[in-house]
Amino acid sequence: MENNFISNYLQETKNLIGLIENSRHLSNFTSSIDIVLCRLYDHYLNKGHTKSLFDVIEKSFGRDVINAYLVDIGTDDKNQFEAPLKNQETYNNAGTWNKFLKNGNLIADSERCLNAYYDWWILGHNKETSDPDVRMAETGVMDPIANTPKYEWKKFYRAFPVVFFHCHI
Repeated sequence: MENNFISNYLQETKNLIGLIENSRHLSNFTSSIDIVLCRLYDHYLNKGHTKSLFDVIEKSFGRDVINAYLVDIGTDDKNQFEAPLKNQETYNNAGTWNKFLKNGNLIADSERCLNAYYDWWILGHNKETSDPDVRMAETGVMDPIANTPKYEWKKFYRAFPVVFFHCHI
């Protein structure tokens, strides 16, 4: 399997556990943790908590890599509804996961998260854009995607797993 295509395979495979186990030796495998986490959400929400899946993820990535990634995800550190998604125990323990899902505010929290994402990323409220004159001078292209500065893309990548989770509630 090509190292360059691991993220594509992880998104599409029907055998996530097998692919993770067979791919963990690849040099940039740990950079796919975002995809694996979203696949974990998909599995847990549609099929229920499966400890064996998280065990394989934990064995393949390591607790430190997972913790470092989880600490960084989210839309805003002040949002309490994101706290369980940043805690490895939420994924490791079926009771903790199920308690999280039974939170009476989860639907309202999901709606708030998705509305904030929509306002920021889709509508562009409070979203920084690059200077069009500088962009044109640097690239010679007036591409609307290129008007998003790197730090806004970093915010997007941090928010994506949380937005993905809340889209599936």
